[in-house]
Amino acid sequence: MVSAEAMPGHLDSGDPVPQEIVDLIIDQVHTGARSRNASIRSLATCARISKSWRYRSQRYIFRRLVFNKDSPDSSRVQILSDLMDSPLEGITCHVQTLAIRLYDSERAIIKFLDNPGWTTVLAKIFRTGDGEPTSNSYSISLDVSRKSNVEDKQGDDFLRQSFERMSWTMLPREFINPILNAINSGKVQRLRLRHLVGIPMSFLNVSTLEAFGNSSMVFNFSPEELSVAAPIQTGRPRNQRMCLPSIFDFNPMMSRPPFLDFSKVKKLHWTFRAPEDWFYLSNPLELCPFSLESLEIVVAARRPSLIGAPMNINIPTFGTADLVKLKQLKNLTVMNSTTQAIDESNTHILSVLEPLLPSDVTTLGSYADAEGMPILEAFNIHITLGSTELLGGLLGEAPLPGYDLLDQLLVFLPIFRSAKIIAVHFFLPVPEEDLDEKALEDNVMSRAPAAFPITIQARASVHGSFRIVVDIGYPETEVL
Repeated sequence: MVSAEAMPGHLDSGDPVPQEIVDLIIDQVHTGARSRNASIRSLATCARISKSWRYRSQRYIFRRLVFNKDSPDSSRVQILSDLMDSPLEGITCHVQTLAIRLYDSERAIIKFLDNPGWTTVLAKIFRTGDGEPTSNSYSISLDVSRKSNVEDKQGDDFLRQSFERMSWTMLPREFINPILNAINSGKVQRLRLRHLVGIPMSFLNVSTLEAFGNSSMVFNFSPEELSVAAPIQTGRPRNQRMCLPSIFDFNPMMSRPPFLDFSKVKKLHWTFRAPEDWFYLSNPLELCPFSLESLEIVVAARRPSLIGAPMNINIPTFGTADLVKLKQLKNLTVMNSTTQAIDESNTHILSVLEPLLPSDVTTLGSYADAEGMPILEAFNIHITLGSTELLGGLLGEAPLPGYDLLDQLLVFLPIFRSAKIIAVHFFLPVPEEDLDEKALEDNVMSRAPAAFPITIQARASVHGSFRIVVDIGYPETEVL
């Protein structure tokens, strides 16, 4: 792998490296880094070498423009606006995705989005006024969530989730109108909305539903996607639509109820925030068994116990058997929540294990490949480190609690054993002040292999790779 740290700080202009070679080196720096943080650091080094290295490096660095704040500071928007007004700015030509994630009071969120600087930022990114759509397929991710005053108790979860959602109509028009104009002009291909209600029903007429979750959805405005009919599959459910009037600006006196068409849903993101969420996942899964290519699961609540329930009750909850039914599934992601605690028993590992375990874990070694089982292109597991002191429970002597069962699961269960790539991501949910990122990465990378001896040995002798990754901050799995 090419290491940017080993590169010179400048190059002799009399003996330049051919541009084709420069581009190949930068591409390798981006794809070969062991984490996205290492990639950005190395690419920033590359960008400072010379002008011929800058453009290609910045193309990766600024591909995603992210505003990610629990307490949004509108001054950042104004600083970026002033920078983009400069004739020498070189950021907007690389931006393909604008991601905004806000978690604060409704008043603070509206104030942040009402900053006049957004007019400049959005105009520069989407090249509004240029006439013809650009060659870029822009994506927008808008995640706005109001802070709830409801205490974090299991019984209040539904009330808390309802309070966290904001109405589309409350967002400032000076912020929304440039986005709508970019959609109407064909410059935006994907729009991801999370924790929003009152969404315009007009989106349903000019887009296809590409991804869905229990608090989010992705609309694809590509004309090609809208015009292509879903292929007919044997055994396809007769009804692949779900009525969700509370999500859209539905007026029962003016229009018919809005139905979401799941026939083209390729990605499903589901968060088990409360025990009942384990039951609700079965409905959307049944609507898209032939189109679903990617499934992401965040485990914040354990599987509900049916102990004490009547003997004749049979309420299915999500499990490994459901994965086998998803014939087109290519990518599977299971992850801890940001609030997951770490204890001596490593229950955070048991949390990510729960949706993956078969009904009888004592017979792991006897499972055979199921007929028609999907072959995963990638299986990603995101495990919280908690803090630099807790280090994700990797500090003890092997075998580590929880990790030993996960290690066996990756080898003996057919759907995971056959995956082409298995990646275990260790993430630090809240970066600490003055954090030495490289030292943390080195520490985790030196300890983690001891937690997966069976997997590493098995993957060394069969087709497929096993990777360990360290991420700073919460994993960005919902990249558009």
